[in-house]
Amino acid sequence: MEKEIKTKPKEGYTVVLDVMGKKREAKGKTIEDALKNFKIDWSVIKTKGTLTVKKGSKKHIHFYNMPQLKRIFINKMTRMQQAKYLGQLLEAGKKTNLSI
Repeated sequence: MEKEIKTKPKEGYTVVLDVMGKKREAKGKTIEDALKNFKIDWSVIKTKGTLTVKKGSKKHIHFYNMPQLKRIFINKMTRMQQAKYLGQLLEAGKKTNLSI
Protein backbone atom coordinates (compact mmCIF):
# COMPACT_ATOMS: atom_id res chain seq x y z
CA MET A 1 0.00 0.00 0.00
CA GLU A 2 1.56 3.26 -1.13
CA LYS A 3 0.96 6.52 0.62
CA GLU A 4 0.06 9.44 -1.54
CA ILE A 5 2.18 12.41 -0.67
CA LYS A 6 0.49 15.70 -1.22
CA THR A 7 2.83 18.59 -1.71
CA LYS A 8 1.67 22.12 -1.77
CA PRO A 9 3.26 24.06 -4.61
CA LYS A 10 5.35 27.00 -3.48
CA GLU A 11 3.50 30.23 -3.84
CA GLY A 12 5.22 32.86 -5.88
CA TYR A 13 4.75 36.58 -5.97
CA THR A 14 2.36 38.47 -8.17
CA VAL A 15 3.16 42.07 -9.06
CA VAL A 16 0.58 44.32 -10.70
CA LEU A 17 1.68 47.57 -12.34
CA ASP A 18 -1.06 50.18 -12.70
CA VAL A 19 -0.14 53.17 -14.87
CA MET A 20 -2.75 55.46 -16.42
CA GLY A 21 -5.52 52.97 -15.67
CA LYS A 22 -3.81 50.13 -17.54
CA LYS A 23 -2.97 47.15 -15.39
CA ARG A 24 -0.17 44.77 -16.24
CA GLU A 25 0.55 41.65 -14.22
CA ALA A 26 3.66 39.50 -13.84
CA LYS A 27 4.49 36.53 -11.63
CA GLY A 28 7.74 35.18 -10.32
CA LYS A 29 9.40 33.13 -7.60
CA THR A 30 10.70 36.35 -6.06
CA ILE A 31 9.56 39.94 -6.36
CA GLU A 32 12.62 40.74 -8.45
CA ASP A 33 11.80 37.88 -10.84
CA ALA A 34 8.26 39.19 -11.18
CA LEU A 35 9.57 42.69 -11.95
CA LYS A 36 11.92 41.23 -14.58
CA ASN A 37 9.02 39.32 -16.18
CA PHE A 38 7.16 42.51 -17.15
CA LYS A 39 7.04 42.84 -20.91
CA ILE A 40 7.12 46.61 -20.76
CA ASP A 41 9.44 49.25 -22.14
CA TRP A 42 10.30 51.99 -19.65
CA SER A 43 9.42 54.65 -22.24
CA VAL A 44 5.75 53.57 -21.97
CA ILE A 45 5.61 54.93 -18.41
CA LYS A 46 4.41 58.51 -18.80
CA THR A 47 2.92 59.23 -15.39
CA LYS A 48 2.83 58.11 -11.78
CA GLY A 49 1.60 54.65 -10.91
CA THR A 50 1.33 51.91 -8.32
CA LEU A 51 2.95 48.53 -7.84
CA THR A 52 0.84 45.97 -6.02
CA VAL A 53 2.70 43.00 -4.55
CA LYS A 54 0.71 39.91 -3.55
CA LYS A 55 1.72 36.66 -1.93
CA GLY A 56 -1.04 34.44 -0.66
CA SER A 57 -3.40 36.57 1.41
CA LYS A 58 -0.86 39.37 1.93
CA LYS A 59 -1.01 42.42 -0.28
CA HIS A 60 0.91 45.71 -0.40
CA ILE A 61 0.25 48.65 -2.70
CA HIS A 62 3.04 51.18 -3.17
CA PHE A 63 2.77 54.51 -4.99
CA TYR A 64 5.61 55.72 -7.23
CA ASN A 65 6.23 58.97 -9.10
CA MET A 66 7.15 58.67 -12.77
CA PRO A 67 10.96 59.00 -12.39
CA GLN A 68 11.04 56.38 -9.62
CA LEU A 69 8.87 53.99 -11.61
CA LYS A 70 10.95 54.36 -14.77
CA ARG A 71 14.14 53.77 -12.79
CA ILE A 72 12.84 50.38 -11.60
CA PHE A 73 12.57 49.16 -15.20
CA ILE A 74 15.79 50.82 -16.45
CA ASN A 75 18.28 50.12 -13.68
CA LYS A 76 18.96 46.61 -12.37
CA MET A 77 20.33 47.88 -9.03
CA THR A 78 17.23 50.00 -8.41
CA ARG A 79 15.01 47.02 -9.28
CA MET A 80 16.87 44.81 -6.79
CA GLN A 81 16.68 47.47 -4.07
CA GLN A 82 12.97 48.12 -4.60
CA ALA A 83 12.20 44.39 -4.71
CA LYS A 84 13.90 43.95 -1.34
CA TYR A 85 12.09 46.99 0.09
CA LEU A 86 8.67 45.83 -1.14
CA GLY A 87 9.31 42.33 0.22
CA GLN A 88 10.16 43.74 3.65
CA LEU A 89 7.02 45.88 3.69
CA LEU A 90 4.89 42.93 2.59
CA GLU A 91 6.28 40.58 5.24
CA ALA A 92 6.18 43.18 8.01
CA GLY A 93 2.61 44.12 7.18
CA LYS A 94 3.32 47.75 7.98
CA LYS A 95 0.65 50.28 7.26
CA THR A 96 2.98 52.59 5.36
CA ASN A 97 1.86 54.12 2.12
CA LEU A 98 -1.12 52.00 0.99
CA SER A 99 -0.63 48.66 2.77
CA ILE A 100 -3.74 46.54 3.00
